[in-house]
Amino acid sequence: MVGQLNTHGYEYRKGRRDLLDAAARAANLPLWNSETGDNDITGMTMAQNISIDLAWLHPSVWCMWQPLDGSGWGLIYAEPENHTIGAANIKYYMMAQYTRHIRPGMIMLDSDDPNTTESLDEKTDTLVIVTVNSGPAESVTYSLNTGQQPARESWLNVRRWETDASGPNKYTEYPDSVIADTSLMVHFPARSVQTIEITKIGR
Repeated sequence: MVGQLNTHGYEYRKGRRDLLDAAARAANLPLWNSETGDNDITGMTMAQNISIDLAWLHPSVWCMWQPLDGSGWGLIYAEPENHTIGAANIKYYMMAQYTRHIRPGMIMLDSDDPNTTESLDEKTDTLVIVTVNSGPAESVTYSLNTGQQPARESWLNVRRWETDASGPNKYTEYPDSVIADTSLMVHFPARSVQTIEITKIGR
C-alpha cells in the first residue's frame, strides 16, 4: 500500500543516501527529498546537499523547506508574521544554478564527482553541468568523452553562469568557455557554483 518513499535532508552531508536509494529501487518506488533547509544565507550548504543528493540519493523531486523565510533560511528574505517580503538572498541565485537549467524530463547522468551534477536535454541536445566548489579558488577540467555524451564534434556552443557566495557574481553569464579537443577547463572562484551548458551545433 506504499506508493512512494519520502525523506528529509537535515543530516546534511551525513547519512547513507545510497542505502535509501537502494531500498527505493528494490521496492520499485519513487523517492523524494520532500523537505530540506538550512540557515546558511550564502546557499553553499544548500548547493552541497543538492549535489550530494543527486549523486547518491537520486530523488525524482527535491523540495526546499522555505523559499520565503527570515534569517538565512529563505531564498528570499521574508517575515511571514509581519506579512512582509524583502530582497533575494544570494541563496536564491545559488538555487537558480539548478532550477533554471535542470528541467523536468531531462535525463540525469552519472558523474564520478559528487560535487558535479550532469543532465541531458534530449529535445534540445543540451548537456547541463552544475559544479559546486566549496573550497579555495581552483580550475576544473571536464572530460567530454565519457561514453555517456554524444560525439564530441557535436558539442560546440558553450555557455556558463557563475554565482559566488561572497563575491559580486549573483548569476552572471560568461561566454568565454572553449572546448579544446575533448576537454573543457573552467576557473572557479572560492566558494562558488557554476552551470555550464553545451549545446549541439545549430541549436
